[in-house]
Amino acid sequence: MTIRWKNTLVRAAVMVGCGYLTFHVLTASGEVAKGFKRVQTADLASLTSTFELSSSEVFVVTAQPAVDRLRVSGALELTNRVVVRAKTGGLIVDVALREGEPVKYGDIIARVDSRDLEFALAQREADQAVAEAERQLAVQALERIEQLGAKNIVSRERLEIARNALTVSEARLQSLLAQTSLARTALQDAEIRSPINGVVSRRHVNVGSQVGRDAEIFEIVDTGSLEVRVLVATRDIARISAGQTVELRVDGLEERPVMGEVVRLNPVATENARVVSVFIRLLSRDDRLRGGMFVTGAVLLRQVQDAIFVPSLAVRTDDEGDYVLKVTDNRLLRQPVSKGPIWKGRQMAEIVRGLVPGDVIVTVPLPELEPGVAVTFVAEAA
Repeated sequence: MTIRWKNTLVRAAVMVGCGYLTFHVLTASGEVAKGFKRVQTADLASLTSTFELSSSEVFVVTAQPAVDRLRVSGALELTNRVVVRAKTGGLIVDVALREGEPVKYGDIIARVDSRDLEFALAQREADQAVAEAERQLAVQALERIEQLGAKNIVSRERLEIARNALTVSEARLQSLLAQTSLARTALQDAEIRSPINGVVSRRHVNVGSQVGRDAEIFEIVDTGSLEVRVLVATRDIARISAGQTVELRVDGLEERPVMGEVVRLNPVATENARVVSVFIRLLSRDDRLRGGMFVTGAVLLRQVQDAIFVPSLAVRTDDEGDYVLKVTDNRLLRQPVSKGPIWKGRQMAEIVRGLVPGDVIVTVPLPELEPGVAVTFVAEAA
């Protein structure tokens, strides 16, 4: 092969290689251009696209009355409960009442055998009469001796003896007077009387029972002293105060609510359960109510008229304060608001300034929703 032919082959190979390289470079340049064009198109679309919202993701502001209540439960309790005890021991000879029977203050409800007490009182009264007679004799004797002493007929020593005898007789009389009073009181205590108006809830003795001093005889309750004790969690106790109205329903008597009023709160929470006892006074009486009945109800915490409420999730916070995203001309605007109390278990927030009835706000806390975003509404699928 000649040198000329070799040179021709080399030039052909170089031309083929250059053509191949040029083809790939041009192809790559076209792809880059196309990619750049897609990026520009995507950016333009993002600038002109709108965010679709359903009706469940927005809230139309209205002014309406609102009532905030706290659900409670507990039991009826009797505040005036008395355990009647025997003041003197002995044999029970009479029991006048049974459980469930009414009783009035001062009524005799039981008697203890009083024969020994009557004998003891009679003996003390007899001893008292003797002591009174002895004192009278001592007084008369002293008077005679003082008259004789004034005439210097008796000695001073005899006069002192007479005076001492009177002092001793008076002291003995005072002691017997006290013993007689105790014996009379013991006899009176043999008749056991009711200390209050009420109903017998428990009877601990029967005729023939032998009881000692301070033994339990009856338990009497004042059915007019019913109150409700409910337990409130410590997270809610700050919302409870005396004077708040409570609507109650008693187990078994649900057809008619019973109104009550918070009267006091326990200053100490239960250590394990973290609850506080709240006591409610009933504003009306019902003879069907009994201590221990289960009660449910609601405490009226507050009540307002023509207030504006929005879902708590709709209120956002940034460095400038609280705000909501209000829909205006299909675009989200930052609307500053001033919050009031939280209602309905922290689900709704009262807005005291910043919104008016008819405003439409976004309720979903999505990060891509921010002021300036265009929005449109779509119908929800059935």
